[in-house]
Amino acid sequence: MAIITTGLQLVTSSVSSWSEASTALANAILDFEMLRANGLGLASRFWTITRYSTNNGGASTISSVPGGMQYIGSTSAASPGALTHTLQNPATTGAISAGEAMYFTDESFNADVYPITIAVGGASAAKIYGAGLSTAGVTSLTINKKGGSVLIIYQSTNVFYVLINDSKEKNLLSTTTGIDGKVIATTNLYTVPTGYTAIITKAVIRVTTMTTFATVGTMGIGVAAGEADIFASTALTGLDTTGEVWVFNASGLIVNVAAAGIVKLGVDTGFGASVCTLSIDLFGYLI
Repeated sequence: MAIITTGLQLVTSSVSSWSEASTALANAILDFEMLRANGLGLASRFWTITRYSTNNGGASTISSVPGGMQYIGSTSAASPGALTHTLQNPATTGAISAGEAMYFTDESFNADVYPITIAVGGASAAKIYGAGLSTAGVTSLTINKKGGSVLIIYQSTNVFYVLINDSKEKNLLSTTTGIDGKVIATTNLYTVPTGYTAIITKAVIRVTTMTTFATVGTMGIGVAAGEADIFASTALTGLDTTGEVWVFNASGLIVNVAAAGIVKLGVDTGFGASVCTLSIDLFGYLI
């Protein structure tokens, strides 16, 4: 609604006749179609084009564009690594006004390796609400999908609202990196947000580094002690080389994970190797 209101304000404030209004409205409709199709180019009169990339140090604080929208195309890479963009602080006079919108996207198509985080600034009481987020709101969200994007609008006092959330692979709940597959231990993979129940459908275990492999490891995933009530503890036979992948798929009766429940990986037998570093993508959905 705020986007439409912004567009109509632009139409009504810049015309002097019905003929001009008709033309302006037609152009506005074209711009809305561009938004719908993610065609966010220079042809749109709504956009202030801003690119934050490795060229300016990566991290940035988003500036205000009263009554308008911004396109923030991020290019993340090994240097400076993952990026963090800080939203305007509503507590600062003139920092942002209702209706401003920001479209963040991963132009480099490697946010799965170098994530892009969008965070509320400073000690602000503001939170981000909307699609795919906790009903209680969050202080940051992360794009970790290749080519992922998020459209955020400042709705009212301390409320940023996500209108489009394409920040994660379909049904990807979390990605956990840097797990030492040699060590018998548990690792938290995902905490179910307030107001939701999680249905876990799949877990993908990726070998990011394996050197001098000798013996296979055994592990499971679950909530209760033992970490095996979602996916039973299993010897990951054949998983012995960097780049290989093991997939746990849910079938039959599985455990629903209640709000605040923590899904964990349990390594029951560590891999025999000089180095064994794993990453885990946890898939499912919230109800």
